[in-house]
Amino acid sequence: MGVDLVSLKQNIDTTLPAGRLTFQVFGAVAEFEREMLPERVKAGMNQTRRIGRHIGRPARRRLGRAEIEKTRLLRSQGRSVRRLAKEFGGFPVG
Repeated sequence: MGVDLVSLKQNIDTTLPAGRLTFQVFGAVAEFEREMLPERVKAGMNQTRRIGRHIGRPARRRLGRAEIEKTRLLRSQGRSVRRLAKEFGGFPVG
């Protein structure tokens, strides 16, 4: 496309061989970092597992049988699911 980059502060000029080399090195480093990201994430997750911490969203609270029946009753009376979830600290079943 015939487009070049000239940055006065970073002293990069892609119309010159040194500027093109610098630009290619930056691109290679960026590509390398992008490919390393999943490995770093996996290593962090493995470390978290080794020390016994939970990974992911917190578990939803389980409702007891009486609470489930109460939410069904309130739902049949027109109470919204959002309000029930807020009141019971979890999600109503059924």
